[in-house]
Formats: sequence, C-alpha cells, structure tokens
Amino acid sequence: MTQAEPHRHAGLLSAVVFFVVALASAFSVAGPGLTWDEPAYRASEIRLQDWGRELRDSPGIADRWELLGPDAIDFYFEFNRFGPNFHPPLASYGHLATWLPLHRWMSDLSARRVASSLELGMTAAIVCVFIARRLGPIVGLFAGLGLGSLPRVFGDSHIAGTDIPLMACWTLAALLYPSALARRDRQGWFALAMGLLFLVKFSGLVIVVPIGLAYGVYLLTGDRPRFLLRWLGWSILIALPLVPIALTLAAGNDPNPTGLLSLAPMIRSHSGIWSLGFLWPGSVLLLRRWIKANESMPIGLELPWRTIAYAPLVAIGLNPTWWHNPVGSLAAYFDLSLHRQGYLPDIEIFYLGQQYVYSLPWHNAWVLMGVTIPLGMLVLGIAGSIRAMATLQPMAVYLLLHTVTLPIARMFPIPAHDGVRLFLPTFPFWSMLAAIGAWGLVRWFSSNLSQQRWAWGILFLIGPVWGWVEIARWHPFELSYYNIGLKHAQKAGFEVTYWYDAVTSHVLEDLNRELPPGAYLSLPSPRINPEVFFEHQSQGRLRPDLQFDLSTAADFPHMLLLTHSSKADPF
Repeated sequence: MTQAEPHRHAGLLSAVVFFVVALASAFSVAGPGLTWDEPAYRASEIRLQDWGRELRDSPGIADRWELLGPDAIDFYFEFNRFGPNFHPPLASYGHLATWLPLHRWMSDLSARRVASSLELGMTAAIVCVFIARRLGPIVGLFAGLGLGSLPRVFGDSHIAGTDIPLMACWTLAALLYPSALARRDRQGWFALAMGLLFLVKFSGLVIVVPIGLAYGVYLLTGDRPRFLLRWLGWSILIALPLVPIALTLAAGNDPNPTGLLSLAPMIRSHSGIWSLGFLWPGSVLLLRRWIKANESMPIGLELPWRTIAYAPLVAIGLNPTWWHNPVGSLAAYFDLSLHRQGYLPDIEIFYLGQQYVYSLPWHNAWVLMGVTIPLGMLVLGIAGSIRAMATLQPMAVYLLLHTVTLPIARMFPIPAHDGVRLFLPTFPFWSMLAAIGAWGLVRWFSSNLSQQRWAWGILFLIGPVWGWVEIARWHPFELSYYNIGLKHAQKAGFEVTYWYDAVTSHVLEDLNRELPPGAYLSLPSPRINPEVFFEHQSQGRLRPDLQFDLSTAADFPHMLLLTHSSKADPF
C-alpha cells in the first residue's frame, strides 16, 4: 500500500458519509425496545438535569457555590460508583445534548438515543476522511459506509448507552495518533481525545496497548534512538510526581496493601496535596518551552508528555465527581472497575449452547465476529488483514493492531456479555481493513480505469450495499443479527436476543390491547430485569392498571415469555 496524496475532497466526502449514516440511524431510533441499561442511565441523567436546573435557577452565588460542593455533587452526579450506573458521565452528556433540543418533537427515549446516531455518523466520517487522505476518495467512502453497514454496530447506535461513545472516542484518539507524532498542534487534540475516552468507560484504557506498541516502534526507529537518554530523563522528571498516584490507583481500596502499595493509605489520607501532582507535567512542559529545550528533539517524542499533562486534567475537569478528591475518587473507580466480578452481580452469558458467568472461552470474540459481520465485509476485512501482514505497511499494521486488541483481551477473564457490544471499537478498524482489502483487490485484478470502476461497483455491492440490505431486512432487531441466519445461530447455541430490544412498540400495543383490566403480568425468571417494564409504565407505554407485584395476585398471572437463553431455567 503506497500513501496517496491527501485528496482535496476528503472533507466533503466525510460530511456526506456523516449525514447518510447519522440520519439513517436517527430516523429509526424508535425501532428497538427499551433496553436493559437505559432506565439506569436515564435515571442518572434526570438527576443531572435537576442539578443543571437548580444551578440555573438558584437566586444567589452562595446557593450556586453550594451546588458545586461535594455533598451536592455526590447527590446529583450518580456516576462511576457502586450502583446502577458505574460509568463516568461523558455518554450521558451526549444523551442530554440531543435530548435538550429534541424532546419536544420526539419521545424522551428517542431524543436521548439520537446522540448515539450522531456518534456513529461522526465515527464513520472520521474513518472515511482518514482513509480517503491516504488511499483516495473511493476507498474512504467504502470504509465509512462499510462501518455504517455493519448491522450490530448500526443496532447499537439506536441505544442510549456507552458503547457507541466509546467506539467514537477510541477511533478519534487512534486516528489522531499518527498526525500527533508529526505535528505539535495535534498533540493537544490527541490528549483531549484520550481524556474523553477515559470519561466514557474504564475499558477505554485498553487503547494504551496498541498505541504503546506503536510508540515503542517509533522510539526505536529512524533517528530517535540517539535522543532516548535525554527523552528518558525528561520523562522521569515529568512523571515522577504521578508515581504515588499510580500506586494508589493500583492498590484501590485494598485494606492491607503490601510492598510499595502499602504507601497507598497514606497518600489517600492526604489526597488533596497529592492531587496537585496532576498539575506537575504541564508545569514542566511550560518550563521546557521557556528554556527552548524542545527545539532539537523530534516532535513525536513530546507526545506522551503532553498526553500525561493534559488527558488527566480533561478527565477530571469534565467529571465533577472527581473534583473534590481526585486521587481518592479515581482509586475507588479503579477498584470498582478492576474487581467488577466481586462488586456486581454475576452476569450469565449463553455461548455455543452453554451458560457461562462473567467471561467466555478464549475464542469468543473471533467466533462472534465471524458470525455477526456480513459475509462481504467479513471476507474483505480478512483480505485487508492478510495484506497488512504480508506488506507490513506501517499504517495498515497500525490499523490491524487496533483491530485485534480487544478480541485478544477477551481471550482472558474479562466481562464478555451482550454479544459484540463490549468490543465495539474493533469494528471501525475492521471496516478500514476491509477498504484496504477492496483497494488491493482492485489493483490486483484491474489494469485500467474502466475496469477499476466496474471492480469498485462489484465490491460496493458485496460490501456496504449488502450490509445495508441486511439492516433493512432485520430492523429493528439488528442486535440479533447473524450472517448465518437466526435459526442456524440458535441451533448453534448463540444468544437470540439481548437487552429487551425485541419488546418493540408493537409488542407493547399488543399487551395493552389483549390483557384484561387489572391483569397481573409475570416474567419467567427473577433474573429478568423488571425495571424495563416499570419504565414503560411510568412513561405511559404500558397501561397503568397492569400489575407486576405478584404477591397480591389471586389467580395465576399472565406470563411474558421473555428471557435471555443464559437466564432461562427449566420452567
């Protein structure tokens, strides 16, 4: 793969991709039913709305100042702690950003979901412009539309959740990295993207693996090795005050840490002072600029310094729950995220006909990708991956590195529920590899412009167009999409449906029409979350006379035969 000149129309083309993908998703957000986590996220967002309203309407400065205090923040910001919403608030900020202008014209839930539609459109546009500037507009168009045509990804863009925002921030940070190595003005944007990524959910930190490996190669190639000793000295100076903070994060809430981690309780007890360490890296960078120490060193060597300096400040600055005790709050959040299996209820998973808890066999991500990506994009992505490994072209290898990071991580004991959503950042890179695979096939088989046009037409048909046809066939059940067909997938032992997305408006209309007055409605297992149905009822989508408290039922109740296969019992 040879790098093409940046195409002057790449920006316009990415805008077209954004509008096509975002509008296709936004106009269909009402299709899937209310999903498992959305009531919890919405409840957190309503608290946040109340806080904003109180802040706006408070009569004086003292009242507003009180709303910024630790007690008020702890009450109104129900995020990143043990409870129904243990993620940071960035995804909810997005939901509120679309709810605010849209809730008068569409349902409350749909208005929040539009944020995910816009985030998918943004990700597709970023993918498009990145590839278009390197391989040409047709390849970029293929990559952007290819991402939007993946049914599971498109289905997740209809959910007011955390996974599409994670995918968007991961893609943005990953694709800013190459230019940040060459341009100092891009390094601040890269640090901003990394801070935002951590503000979505904890798993975003895994991005340091592919970027760290790529940066290690950068350090050891070209003329960089001769600067390593000086670079290491400045790195130690910049990072040294952050080492105690890192020890505290590693210790979490362990009451009896050992070794160096035994310093963590002391650091936590004086966390206000140690939190000033977050300001140190930026201060050192200002000193370097003042003494002009950065003029003789390659720009890319400064990238980790600016990331360390700015990304934590972005994350803390945009998350009020970390304002008053950054070190202690971050330590508690790291502890919760790293020990979810001990803190949170076990999550059952159905995979290849067996029930698992929390995690899955090592091959789960590879198998799920193989059965949930439309066959055309699957084959072209494999072709692009082979081309990347065969040519070792740096940019293609970098994309491949991001593609395999989360699937490899899922080979170890980590959360693995709900199909592919927990490794959604894989798919933008798969779409780019599919575009590279298509580009390579066109160059291999076509010798002139006319042949190339025909070849691209065929490849678009078996790639993005095929995927969009599948979406049209399956909507609103894209979260249950399998390229082998749902019946074959069910026979093979895959989960049929996730998250109550199958409880569509038509199902609710049937329940309201068919159930007798005052009917008691039961679910087949206590492990099925009834909060979804309480939410439907509170928002008027289910009749108010329907009863879910079976303790007062005189007769055998009506039963809604809905369950994940993982939660099914003999009854």
